[in-house]
Amino acid sequence: MLLGILGGLFPDLDLLWAPPDARIPWSGLAELGRQAGFHAYWIPQASPMHSLTGGLLATVLLALLLCVVYTSVLRHAPSYGSALRYLMPYIVAFGLGYVIHVLADLCVPAGPAGGFRLLYPLEIRTGGWGWTWWWNNYDLILILAGVLIISLLVLVFAPWFSRTRRFLPMTVFGMGLLLCVIQMNRRPLDFNDPDFSLRESTSLDLQRELLGEPVYEWMRRMDRALPVEI
Repeated sequence: MLLGILGGLFPDLDLLWAPPDARIPWSGLAELGRQAGFHAYWIPQASPMHSLTGGLLATVLLALLLCVVYTSVLRHAPSYGSALRYLMPYIVAFGLGYVIHVLADLCVPAGPAGGFRLLYPLEIRTGGWGWTWWWNNYDLILILAGVLIISLLVLVFAPWFSRTRRFLPMTVFGMGLLLCVIQMNRRPLDFNDPDFSLRESTSLDLQRELLGEPVYEWMRRMDRALPVEI
């Protein structure tokens, strides 16, 4: 599960190199960010991290690293093949988390990039459906946090029920994804609009309406406390 969470967070590692001025000259992040109106001059659609190619590469590199550590460092397996067979569920969890993140990002606005290059570096763009805003999706964050908490509780309090430990977190995860889709469909507008500031404020107003004032203000305080600025 932890590797699945890591895989889900991994595509956003491009945040580490982009702020404050997207200094990677070959990435195209800076120019696209200026076109979108982001004061930090960054936009994720140009990043190879937000592609299936990046997900495949990251998953393969993780598999190689884990196999080397498991076989040559920890010496828990006689060969790389046996280590790979044992570690496969963890590797799949990482790759699945990565792919879900990338596919979920297809629901955000197209932006000046016109969508994501899923098959990077090919110039084939998809996504940009505008179902939800790029950030401030507090309702979706709360759903995923609930999925994580329930899964952790199952792992802690159901140690002797192997079937429960195996299938209940998967069921909760599937229900969480379904709830996220339902919530995105409740957004009453198309976020593909050239007026960046209008859609930003509209997204916040929508979150206030969905969550209620107390929960919304709590999430806003947490959001402002994060050291990431875009």
